[in-house]
Amino acid sequence: MLLKTRCIVLRQIPFSDNAIIVHVYTRESGRMAFMARISKSKTAKLRKNLFQPFFLLEIEYSNKNSRDLQQISEAVLTPLLQTIPINPNKNATALFLSEILYLCLKEEEGNNQLFDFLENSIKYFDLLESNTNDFHLIFLSKLLKYLGFSPLIKNDDNNYFDIQNGIFTVSKPLSYVFLNPDETKVFIDCLTLSFSEIPDLSKLRKPVLAKIVDYYKIHLLSGKEPKSLAVLQEVFG
Repeated sequence: MLLKTRCIVLRQIPFSDNAIIVHVYTRESGRMAFMARISKSKTAKLRKNLFQPFFLLEIEYSNKNSRDLQQISEAVLTPLLQTIPINPNKNATALFLSEILYLCLKEEEGNNQLFDFLENSIKYFDLLESNTNDFHLIFLSKLLKYLGFSPLIKNDDNNYFDIQNGIFTVSKPLSYVFLNPDETKVFIDCLTLSFSEIPDLSKLRKPVLAKIVDYYKIHLLSGKEPKSLAVLQEVFG
């Protein structure tokens, strides 16, 4: 039986000379993995460059219970991204964020709100012309809501953010990992303001990113360091 679904590419892994394993996040079934038999022919339905991280696809696949991996028979870009594949900074950002998603998203069931957030964010990022180097900070902050780990913001207790315990505090936390007042303000802005409202964060981008990643490592990644983080930091300087 052939089925269709919209999906976001998280990662591709070589399997053989003419096949790859593609990990995706789908609207209906959450995290899934597929086999894709690829060809270098210009007329082929499946080519390796269709399955780049952060690409939005509609795929058709055969659903056979006898297979460990279902096989993709057709894939169409929905839409064709214009800038993420060719802009070095955007491409590095997409690789980093797709690795975070690959490590975080484990559920094999649909979550329409999460999928819509991811899809709309990717489309927005592709069209974004200014302040593109701060997108990942805002994306990671807002993603926490859909993963169930967004911290509670209180009116008067937001001087510091205790990363270890996931709470805002008035005084400096005893924990060794925390955001100082300036970094905490940036984090709150990223949590509460829309993408278009965030001011330029260049002065605090690097330390805030490192600490948001620490928060993910402690609460969502079982201590794993995203391998692409070093590449992203090198690209942004």
